[in-house]
Amino acid sequence: MITQNVALVSSDDRANLWFRTEEAGGGPDKTTDGAIFELDLSTKPAGVKKLEMIGWPEDVAFHPHGIYFLKEKNLLFAVSHAYGKGGERIEVFKYSNSALTY
Repeated sequence: MITQNVALVSSDDRANLWFRTEEAGGGPDKTTDGAIFELDLSTKPAGVKKLEMIGWPEDVAFHPHGIYFLKEKNLLFAVSHAYGKGGERIEVFKYSNSALTY
């Protein structure tokens, strides 16, 4: 939870990334990038917003798995399985104004 009413979540098509064969349209090279979403839990239904990733390199894939938010510095850490388009990485973003800066 970022605040009492706001949470960040990661999302990715892991089934396509890991389990579907390349012949069936799966695998790292055929899976679109995942994303980080902001959930506003103060509304019914909850508001959902895909966060812009400012400064993200176009040639690096983003397949988030786990995330951690360091509230004191507004930093989001995300494990990303970028495979051949960046490798296994821990990405660090600054969270501000409903956006992420790389």
